[in-house]
Amino acid sequence: MTISANQPDWDFISTSPALMLSSLSHMGLIEVTGEQGRSFIHGQVTTDIISLTADQWKWGAHCDPKGKMLASFRTFAIADSLFMLMPTSTLELDLPQLKKYAVFSKAELSDVSSQYQIIGVAGNEAQAFITQQFGDVSAALTLVDGGAVLRDGERFIVIIAHDKAAALISASQQTLVDAKAWQALEIKAGYPNIDASHSGQYVAQMCNLQAIDGISFNKGCYMVRKPLPE
Repeated sequence: MTISANQPDWDFISTSPALMLSSLSHMGLIEVTGEQGRSFIHGQVTTDIISLTADQWKWGAHCDPKGKMLASFRTFAIADSLFMLMPTSTLELDLPQLKKYAVFSKAELSDVSSQYQIIGVAGNEAQAFITQQFGDVSAALTLVDGGAVLRDGERFIVIIAHDKAAALISASQQTLVDAKAWQALEIKAGYPNIDASHSGQYVAQMCNLQAIDGISFNKGCYMVRKPLPE
């Protein structure tokens, strides 16, 4: 199911409407499952996956052997599945890299982007609207019917099934806009959403990932592996 989005008709650098719903069609989701799914990802990325709680999400990065970021992501869990939210262009590069080493663990990784609609909600009325639709969303992560709501300060990322997304947009009485306005807000927040054109160019600290708790300095070293020769 495809939900159309329009270009915003305001100066979204300096102003924004009281309530904005943005289609984050440029973002994708990796789902990690399996008995050793969490421990596998924990050993590959900069953030502490083991300590991730049911009402929490974290920033993180997956780096190459030189310490350059292949991908940056937000990560959270729904039941036994771990999810990594990142730009689709980066996902296409990073998922094969992760899969190379997942074969050594009881972990399965898959691109589940097509199963969800990802919507960014912002504006002064965002919290009131999201609360009206989903109830208490004071936690960083709230699990809802068909998905999850990630709270990021006064903004929200709603990840839900396509049929429920249409109802959410209708309830807002707003025109769904494309990702440009949301991307402007991410830039203003200083968030390092690494796309494919910048993959492998920067170490995490160059993008201030440590400033948004995307690097754990207490988890110990994480593994850097090279593929076995054929």
